[in-house]
Amino acid sequence: MPSLLTTIDALRQRLNRWAAARAVGWWAAAVLAAMLAILAIDALVRSSEASWRWLQFGVLASVAVVAARRYFAPLRHKPSNVTVARLIEDQLPDLRDRLSSAVLFLEEEQRDGKASPYDSPQLRERVILETAAECADRDFTQLLSPRSLRRAWLACGGLAAVLLGAGIALPNVVATGLMRQILPWRETHWPRSHELYLETESLRLARGESFHAAVLDHRGELPRDLVLQIRSPAGSTARDKTTEEVPLAWQPMRVPIRREDVQHDFEFRVIGGDDRTMAWAQVTVLEPARLEELSLRVIPPAHTRWPAYTAEAPLLVLPGSSLAIVGRTTRSLTQASVEYNGQKLPLQISPDQRAFSFASAQEQALPLTESGKLHFEFTDAEGVASSSEAYEVRVVPDQPPSVEWGTRATEELLTPGGEWNFTAAVRDDLAVERLELIIAPVEEDDAKPSPPLVKELFKRPAAPAKLAVLEPAQLEALRRGRWPEERQPLTGSWRFSSPPVLGSRWQAVLRITDSAGQEATSDPRTLKIVSPDELSARMAGHWSELLRDLTALSEMQQSAQRQVIEALDRTPFDPANVTTTLTQQRQLARELTQPSSKVPRKLATLDAEFQANQLQQTSSGQRLAAIQQKLTALRKVEFAKIPSCKLLIELTRHRPNSGPCKA
Repeated sequence: MPSLLTTIDALRQRLNRWAAARAVGWWAAAVLAAMLAILAIDALVRSSEASWRWLQFGVLASVAVVAARRYFAPLRHKPSNVTVARLIEDQLPDLRDRLSSAVLFLEEEQRDGKASPYDSPQLRERVILETAAECADRDFTQLLSPRSLRRAWLACGGLAAVLLGAGIALPNVVATGLMRQILPWRETHWPRSHELYLETESLRLARGESFHAAVLDHRGELPRDLVLQIRSPAGSTARDKTTEEVPLAWQPMRVPIRREDVQHDFEFRVIGGDDRTMAWAQVTVLEPARLEELSLRVIPPAHTRWPAYTAEAPLLVLPGSSLAIVGRTTRSLTQASVEYNGQKLPLQISPDQRAFSFASAQEQALPLTESGKLHFEFTDAEGVASSSEAYEVRVVPDQPPSVEWGTRATEELLTPGGEWNFTAAVRDDLAVERLELIIAPVEEDDAKPSPPLVKELFKRPAAPAKLAVLEPAQLEALRRGRWPEERQPLTGSWRFSSPPVLGSRWQAVLRITDSAGQEATSDPRTLKIVSPDELSARMAGHWSELLRDLTALSEMQQSAQRQVIEALDRTPFDPANVTTTLTQQRQLARELTQPSSKVPRKLATLDAEFQANQLQQTSSGQRLAAIQQKLTALRKVEFAKIPSCKLLIELTRHRPNSGPCKA
């Protein structure tokens, strides 16, 4: 049976263990409560600043220290056996002070080996024996209450369960929050619904160039509140140290960023949604390579037979032209290219790394196929990319040639042995390569077509061995896109090698080909093969019409002259009547002088038929020539009197007494 002192000492040790366990429980509960509170606040704030993480760590450490001082400090003052005995006496009043006295006596004997000389040994022995006998049947452990210990660990367990449940429900959130509290020196960020990143071509930019970038989201669609933040870089001498914020126009997947004419270094980043963590990116502005000299040499198409010439923007060229380029920049180059209508071609860099060229030979020159823009891109020795201004290229199309008959007649008569003479006007904006007369019989619908007869009227001479040198005026015209137009009249004739069948019809067409191979044809002209008798009958009809028209004009002339004389003799004098008669006289003059008028046109038709059938020396031909001479004399002499009379009337305002206006 254990002694009384052993029982009390065992009870004391148990009380110490319970106190330590209770202190641990309450300390753990306090720390868990702080962690949960900080976790909840941090989950709402979601700050990415390192100072915020260190603040959380400081708060958590402070709570742990304060709780440790609150709950572990009392454990340093452990209760003695006498204190435990008095605690038992507080719960068992019938023991009064005997238990604590007996424990005190036993500890003194055990410590000193003898009783105090001031006490009676018999009394001490009796007290110890009586107290031991009285406490022998009692279980002092039942006096201990575990409620305080249970409350501590229930609180600790409850908070731990809450933390564990949150970890199961939101593992990433709880893990991130605890890491941010416990390890603040690590760059641990909250899981975000948006994770922005930049897409840039280069952060080294030529001064004056445009900066291009784009913002995207690793997690899909971009937030709608994107803001571009711009500031001067660290160590900059710029006066404005504030951060400029520019809202960006929202697009779902990719938002472009563009800044024009960049002159200074700057830092930028993009924030939006729940992402405020993007690091600042610095754009460095450097002096770019600029064009110092540029020569654009146009090589015209071979069919023009023009030499190459130097042109200036805008370039006006013909289709099929090509371009040789020579230039020089202000800085050393590592790469150079020319871009024309989306096609990028490399330039050859000289050994000094400043001059560049593209195609000195014609077969290697840049073909200019369509209108567009031409610009250069350079990369200097420092890796700075730059581009030149755009040079406009206009490809002026080569217009097709044209050919027209000199007369308006659609059908002409020709005897089997006659020679058909004709005139034509040809035109092309560059040069005529060939002109041909094509004559084919007019067949019936079911007849087998016969091959046409072809006569070459003109062919361009062969190209000289050496191209001609352009005059300054010609060179200036080419630079302005004004091509040397070719326009000339043409006189030709046709005679059948074997007499054609009487009554047959032949269709004549002029075909022109220019230097570029473009073709054009004239309106068809019909030749009717007739006998001399049919031709004479046709001539007689034309003679009758011509004489009838001439008679009518002669009568109109005489009537107009009488009206002028009557107007001059009338009193009072009326200038309006004179003006009317003068207008009639001018109309008569036009009827005889204008080639498109009725009488001159019929005269031309008759003359052409006489010449085609070689009838100029016949009596009819001589008569036709006499009429033409008479008509010319009539136009020159008799009709010239009218303006002189009109001038005299307007100057003197009275009837002339004499002069050429007399009948």
